[in-house]
Amino acid sequence: GLSGGNIERDLKTISNLSTENEVSSVVVDSFISHSKFRKKWLVRKYKELLQDFSEPKIGVLGLSYKENTHSIKNSPSLDFLALLPNTRVKVYDPIVKKLPDNFNVIHCQDVYSVAAGVDILFINTPWQEFSQLDEEKLILAMRTKIIVDPYKMLSSVFPCVQKYFTLGS
Repeated sequence: GLSGGNIERDLKTISNLSTENEVSSVVVDSFISHSKFRKKWLVRKYKELLQDFSEPKIGVLGLSYKENTHSIKNSPSLDFLALLPNTRVKVYDPIVKKLPDNFNVIHCQDVYSVAAGVDILFINTPWQEFSQLDEEKLILAMRTKIIVDPYKMLSSVFPCVQKYFTLGS
């Protein structure tokens, strides 16, 4: 999906201009539609995994809409957290240290604090530091060993861990 306000705004402007000038905007509109669909991958994956749990403990790594920025505007992580208003979610982002008050999160100081005791760990932003984790330490900290890693940040495959890499489901 497309992230960042500029490209989304530009595509919407092109779509509006096309409508005003009675020109087809089907290609641009399909980009916009597909982007909205892709941004919901995290929500779809969570709903799929939720079937195996009554009250899972959740950890989220990465809050910004992309690495190397503090911007959370249009962040898939915020859509995901909004889905969980009654669940305390442990979160960590190298730069984003505060979210609006309507999010029920526990900000952790590091990745391993997020992983401690969680059932499902979501890697939502491909920060470089996430590819340099001590994976064994990470896995040992978790309660249930499910990691949703769509960016393939973790290289090793431990037999006790279920990893989900696809963004398409």
